[in-house]
Amino acid sequence: MPKSFFSILLIFLFLIGCTHPEEDTQGKIQKITDLQKKAKFPVNEDSFRYLQSADSIIKISQNLPDSILIETIFSKAYIFRVRGNLDSAKVYLSEAIGKIDRTNARKRDLIYYRHSWETDLVLESYGDVVSSANKFIRLLDPQNYADLIYPYNALERVNLKLKNYKKALLYNDSVQQVA
Repeated sequence: MPKSFFSILLIFLFLIGCTHPEEDTQGKIQKITDLQKKAKFPVNEDSFRYLQSADSIIKISQNLPDSILIETIFSKAYIFRVRGNLDSAKVYLSEAIGKIDRTNARKRDLIYYRHSWETDLVLESYGDVVSSANKFIRLLDPQNYADLIYPYNALERVNLKLKNYKKALLYNDSVQQVA
């Protein structure tokens, strides 16, 4: 009897120890998402600690969507922007948008790009605005006219800053056409 009890106990423990990878992945995604939210809302002295925890989970995990890593990087940029450290925010924003390589950009990607454009405009990194705006345009679905407003507006603003008024007017016209 003790052998059969031990065998049943061993099988029971084995079954409990087996987890479904999908459930484990979903649990990790939820934990990372929760940590990202805690880091950003509100931004405080613990914000980077939350993101370090998210990074630790990402490093040991497999099969996580790219969007989870990109959002964690963006969260770091967001915190630096809120704290007024635009140079550090720029570094993380560049890293985040550099990892976006799929076509048909997600709505969330627009937020990353818009933060990048705004940061680069304040830092007067006009070449970076032009480069990232053009990349975003290439990532868009050609039928998605509504989201073209934002990169065209960024390009218009760069050209106004550089006193390229004819080019700024062309981008303004482009904004008007897609609006």
